Amino acid sequence: MSGSSSTDPGRAGSCPPAAGPGTGLAPASAPGPDPVAAGPGVPVAAGSAGTGGPPLPEEKGLTPLLQQYKDLKAQNPNALLLFRCGDFYETFFEDAVTAARELQITLTARGRTGTGQPVPLAGVPYHSAMTYVSRLVQKGFTVAICEQMEDPKLAKGLVKREIVRILTPGTIADPQLLEEKTNNWLAAFGRKGDRFCLAAAELSTGEMIVTTGDKVEMGLLPEEFTRLAPRELLLLETGEEPLEPFVPGGGEGAASAGAADDAGSGDRPGQSRAAVPGETAGPPPGPVPGPGGGPAADGADHRPAEASRSRSGEPAACGLPPAASPVPSVPPSPGAVASSSAGGLAGRPRAGAASGSGPAAAVPWKGLRLEVHHRKLPEAEAVEALTGLFPREPKARFLALRPLELRVLGMLADYLLDTQKCSLGHLRFPQPYRLGDGMVLDEATLRNLELLPDGRERSQGGTLFEVVNRTQTAMGARLLKRWLLKPLIQAAPILERQERVAALHADAVLLAEVREALKGVSDLERLLSRIILGSRNPRDAQALGLGLDRLPALHDRLRASPLAALADELTPLPDLAGTIARTLRDSLPAVVSDGGVIADGIDPALDELRGLLRDGDRWLAGFEEKERAATGIKTLRVRKNSVFGYFIEISRAVADKAPAHYVRKQTLTTGERFITAELKEYETKVFSANDKSVALEKEIYERLVEAIRARIPDIQRAAAGLALLDVLASLAWLAQERRFVRPLITDGNRLAITGGRHPVVEAFLASGEFHPNDTVLDEQRRQAIITGPNMAGKSTYLRQTALIVLLAQIGSFVPAAAAEIGVVDRIFTRVGASDNLIRGQSTFMVEMMETSLILKNATDRSLLILDEIGRGTSTFDGLALAWAILEHIHQAVGARTLFATHYHELTDLVPVLPRLFNLNVTVHHDEQSGDMVFLHAIGEGPSNKSYGIEVARLAGLPAGVIDRSREILFELEKSEQDEVGRVTRSVSRPARAAPQPQQLSLFSPQTLLADTVRAIDVDNLTPLEALNLLARLKDMANG
Repeated sequence: MSGSSSTDPGRAGSCPPAAGPGTGLAPASAPGPDPVAAGPGVPVAAGSAGTGGPPLPEEKGLTPLLQQYKDLKAQNPNALLLFRCGDFYETFFEDAVTAARELQITLTARGRTGTGQPVPLAGVPYHSAMTYVSRLVQKGFTVAICEQMEDPKLAKGLVKREIVRILTPGTIADPQLLEEKTNNWLAAFGRKGDRFCLAAAELSTGEMIVTTGDKVEMGLLPEEFTRLAPRELLLLETGEEPLEPFVPGGGEGAASAGAADDAGSGDRPGQSRAAVPGETAGPPPGPVPGPGGGPAADGADHRPAEASRSRSGEPAACGLPPAASPVPSVPPSPGAVASSSAGGLAGRPRAGAASGSGPAAAVPWKGLRLEVHHRKLPEAEAVEALTGLFPREPKARFLALRPLELRVLGMLADYLLDTQKCSLGHLRFPQPYRLGDGMVLDEATLRNLELLPDGRERSQGGTLFEVVNRTQTAMGARLLKRWLLKPLIQAAPILERQERVAALHADAVLLAEVREALKGVSDLERLLSRIILGSRNPRDAQALGLGLDRLPALHDRLRASPLAALADELTPLPDLAGTIARTLRDSLPAVVSDGGVIADGIDPALDELRGLLRDGDRWLAGFEEKERAATGIKTLRVRKNSVFGYFIEISRAVADKAPAHYVRKQTLTTGERFITAELKEYETKVFSANDKSVALEKEIYERLVEAIRARIPDIQRAAAGLALLDVLASLAWLAQERRFVRPLITDGNRLAITGGRHPVVEAFLASGEFHPNDTVLDEQRRQAIITGPNMAGKSTYLRQTALIVLLAQIGSFVPAAAAEIGVVDRIFTRVGASDNLIRGQSTFMVEMMETSLILKNATDRSLLILDEIGRGTSTFDGLALAWAILEHIHQAVGARTLFATHYHELTDLVPVLPRLFNLNVTVHHDEQSGDMVFLHAIGEGPSNKSYGIEVARLAGLPAGVIDRSREILFELEKSEQDEVGRVTRSVSRPARAAPQPQQLSLFSPQTLLADTVRAIDVDNLTPLEALNLLARLKDMANG
């Protein structure tokens, strides 16, 4: 296993510092002898500097640097290697062709191979490298960052280089590269027999979770993957058949999608999935282009203006390139293809890994585009990996794990160590959880209720999360999103959250103070991770300190309020916050080695060095006056620049008056430049003071980082407390702002909402425009059939009921005048119609699959939202299915149900099914003008008319079509045909007024009466029930 060897740098120590202005250390002072020039070079001996392992066989004619590049590339053949050379990250050979194509940068050539072929070259400036890295990772590439590990000025021969980090979609930790309100999970999964293990790590926040289960929980895995939406997945190879949906090849639909995406893409080193459709292609592989598009015969560097600087600039010490723009979540189209890479991702070759690239694997859940890696890991290596990741944990803790859990967690740990190549002290030991410990929301329900932005289109704020999110911090936003994706299903924890929201809601002053304090808090979770992972940007530590500085006041304020228990979750860290504030200056550079990071008074030696540097201008002015007086040259000037250092400049007219001890350094058209022994001595002293000052600042800053590292658990606990407080305050603020009310939460089966409103639709309407409606589902009235025309508000009513329940079960107040919520275990929805063409599924097939899922998993404590079941097939097939489904829900499932339908015949089931009742969407219809007004009000009883033709008229169908529709309807009602499709079209005739459409029924009064009598349980009928039943039978007989 790659975690065990001493040749794997950094796995037992702290992370290498990150480089560049965005993330940490400035470049070293100057480049050294690091040959990049074309032409044959000195052959590189085996084990050359920076390879970290056995080099490739020497390729004759390559320069030492190119041989070093090839050795490092051999360690990570599946990664695109960014190779640091001075001011640039370079790519060579096939990686250069790939980088030029994917990043739209210039492809040129540098030198030739032993066979005389030009070596392709493409590079990006180090200071903006993360912009390009983010684009590569977004496109699915694995990117290896190679840094110079020594100062080129001090290097003896070839500069030592090492790969310091490997960036994959699931291991991005830089907050500037992530969506701040979304977690970035790396998942690992294994199955053995009837048992499975799923583990996940969030490198940017330090969280790790793990769940295990058997056949019962296995059915919940698709929903769990939809909830987590990992960016990368590791599959443990156990010899078992892959568990659906992890079928290699992914089925015909997925395979064809993959083939389409990969068509014409060519080899893409470092890319482990099919290309993103629609991406702009870069320069195609082929002859290395030179000026004007022809081959570059001279090996010149033909770059955009931004990158035209000399690549012999100052190199960074090590670590990641500067941070840049975020990598947005790239949501796939349904059925997106993810392919696998087997082992060999980073570091040494692993004995247990499968060789080569594995088969493609389809992941058919909405919102997921996974990079899937098949890996093998024996138990002994799993223990070793976990020991490397958690060195302070006793080995007995790992040995106590079940074998499958041990191997999955070990695989996850090994992958993290391989890619990060350092100690990951901010990762917490995996927290176990159960798949059924919260409400499970399937993909259809997430889509139908529009809980989260789907990312495929620019969000217009039309999701529940966007409407209810009032959090002040990124940590709070992520926690709120988790709550929405996994509502509670037990009354006690719901009430505990609700109590806290209510306490903030009731105290407007406290709420305003809390929100104001939270407004200035940065993302402490991700800042901490960034610091621990090697960022040496002092602004990160400063932002962390400013956030921690808010804790004492918040803690004390909550302690004196009804939320005293919540104060315990905000661990004040005044000592650490004070240390950070005292150590760092108020205004900071982006990199430590720019200097000016550490405050005055922290270190006497640093203050002395700074004093020497501050006095430099005064010394130079005095020296200049002294030399003018000594030489009599009034135009003499003492100056400095970055090339020559300090020098004396004399105009050409009086240059012959220079004293003999003046040593000529440079001749200009306007004069001469000289140095003296005294000036050179001072220069050495000042430059030495500057170097010592920067080095000392680095040491002091590293001590500060160590102080932060020592308090990782406390910082993480404080960050979690701030996130919790932020979500509670957000919900309280929302309730005040939108007039939400506190619902009554019970363990019963009653769902009663008075004046309920759709929280999202209401947000887009002017105040008072939304028409509220009531909902009551209880033991006597469990299932409601809702009829009425389209456009009248049925779907809004259905969704608002589900959203009110969901909000109540995350502990929120709800948009209603009053509400009683008997806790539901799951919410199922079957709303709308859509084809899944990639999977070869029609609208009706999707509808039936979603309905099947509901009928198999719903319980009597579930809430079902069903809209237009059966409309995707022929009329009587659809009606028969809707009828049977409704009966099954009533008799076998017993769930609280809202069942909207255009099959008005189903309303006649109410006398037969005792817990079924009718609702309708009321419409005002002017009989003379034909105009309709949708009142958006839900009333008792069935809809008494079908308004389909009237809605079609309002939609603008031609008058002839409308008239003919009325005529056909008249014939249907008159003849009561058994099958609509068999009606023979009449000879065209002048349109005539048709009678108003009446409700068609599949049941004659005699049939209904007979069915009701047969359903009577005579043996258990009480006298009072008998009297009521007789009255009901009499009403039925009378029509």
